[in-house]
This record gives sequence, structure tokens and C-alpha cells, in this order.
Amino acid sequence: FRLGQDLKISIDNSKSYVPAKRLSRGTMEQLYLSLRLGAARLLFGENEIPLILDDTFAYYDDVRLENTLKWLAMNKKQVLIFTCQKREEAILRKLHIPYKKEEV
Repeated sequence: FRLGQDLKISIDNSKSYVPAKRLSRGTMEQLYLSLRLGAARLLFGENEIPLILDDTFAYYDDVRLENTLKWLAMNKKQVLIFTCQKREEAILRKLHIPYKKEEV
């Protein structure tokens, strides 16, 4: 992807750059997560910091969500997920990914 001087994101589709606003909401959310992860790596290097996600996955389809949760489990030590959805917990259980649930 490309981040312009105006801070607008576009995606290379091998012929031209497509503005992010023309992508599906789920794809845009996945793009924003990757941008945040990249920025955290630039700022903190290899130092592990907690990753805090607040309703980040609301527009993800189930396949995209499952793949993302697998990747997070394999690559991050501490992820805090704030959500009102039940899908995240169901997928974590299905994949046998350990988690701790807090309800307020």
C-alpha cells in the first residue's frame, strides 16, 4: 500500500493505485491493523508492548477473523481485545488459543 502526503491510503492492484475508500470495510479495517502494527514496530522495535484492539474486528468476515486471531496468537505476547461480539471468543475456543475473559 501507499501512504500519501495527505495521509490517504491507496492499494497497488498491479495496474494502478486504488484509494482505500473504494475497498470493503473489512479490507479497510485489515489494512488499518497492518498499518498500526507497522507503526508500533517502527516506534518500539522488537520490544514487546501490549496490543490493544477496540472493536477492531467488527467488519471482518469469519475467515479473515480466524486468520488474524491465529497470527496474533503466534506473533504477539499480549493482546487485549475489547468487543461486544461473541465471534472472537468462539474462534479462540475453536482454535484452542488460550485467553482470559473479563466482563464488565
